[in-house]
Amino acid sequence: YEQHMVDCILRDAASQLESSGASSIYSIYFGGGTPSLCAPSTIHSIIHGLCKLATLSADAEITLEANPSSSTDQKLREFKQAGVNRISLGVQSLRDDALKLLNRDHTRADS
Repeated sequence: YEQHMVDCILRDAASQLESSGASSIYSIYFGGGTPSLCAPSTIHSIIHGLCKLATLSADAEITLEANPSSSTDQKLREFKQAGVNRISLGVQSLRDDALKLLNRDHTRADS
């Protein structure tokens, strides 16, 4: 399943780069749908594939959205090794009652 997703993302990126005439990438944002649930190897495959399509700026910001409950130290290290250099932590609230109302699976302390 994840390989199919990688292929679709890269096919779409190739189309967007071609239609825009862009030859460099300055930012990559993995967001929406909790991409931190993907395997770090999947994120690496996307980054590597994008590098084949365009020049990735040496100081490119590569961001991954993550939830506190799915972000272990080990997995964050693996995302860093995959090329991610910025985490956007999905902390919707620091109030436990609001987190419960939002049906989040983490607490203020987890955040």
